[in-house]
Amino acid sequence: MKKSKNRLDEMQEQKMLKIEHDGFWIGFAGLAIVIIIQVLYYGLENCRDYILGEFIVFLCMGVYTMVGCVSKGVWDRRLAPSWKVNLYASLLAGVLGGTLRFITVWHEYHLLWSCMAVGVIVGIGTFILTFGVLSISLFAYKQREHRLERELSDEEEDK
Repeated sequence: MKKSKNRLDEMQEQKMLKIEHDGFWIGFAGLAIVIIIQVLYYGLENCRDYILGEFIVFLCMGVYTMVGCVSKGVWDRRLAPSWKVNLYASLLAGVLGGTLRFITVWHEYHLLWSCMAVGVIVGIGTFILTFGVLSISLFAYKQREHRLERELSDEEEDK
């Protein structure tokens, strides 16, 4: 299929990129909210069939964004690429994951100590998994950034 010529000027292109950016993040956050609401409403064991489609799309969007950013040498607009940021993000994910699991177990069994134990275990597991993935991503980002800077300096020396 033949690609058509871009008919947007620079200002329109920037506006289009902003619209697409906002649309992506609205969709990403919307999918996350819908998945959480369905898990809370149906319970974790009963909702697997209901959330499969949303979860696959959510996962694909997340993986694509992470791989795309790391491969292009981009981390985030606001957050610095550091271990401290990874730690805080992982703590937040662990607390949210543990709380969500606590609520779903409480909804089914109403056993406080069991719910707390499951919530803590899931929270710790989520923290470890998130921190691991973010650490690997940070390492890959730093390697890619270093490689891009080296290529740029090599091009400047050639001139």
